[in-house]
Amino acid sequence: MAWGGFLGKNGSNYYRLLRRAEKSIEFLEDIKNFLNEKEKQHVLKTIEIITNYINNLSERGKKDLE
Repeated sequence: MAWGGFLGKNGSNYYRLLRRAEKSIEFLEDIKNFLNEKEKQHVLKTIEIITNYINNLSERGKKDLE
């Protein structure tokens, strides 16, 4: 029951979003090794965008998921 508040509807959505973001970043990190420099820069920018969004979401208290 200690997880009850976290795993409520919004908490569950937040956790799922974090997990999907993590898997997406892992994928992007893996394919980065097979790309040319210009493509790598695009992938790095994409990773940065995803990371910044998750960080901002955490700071705002998950309000975007409500």
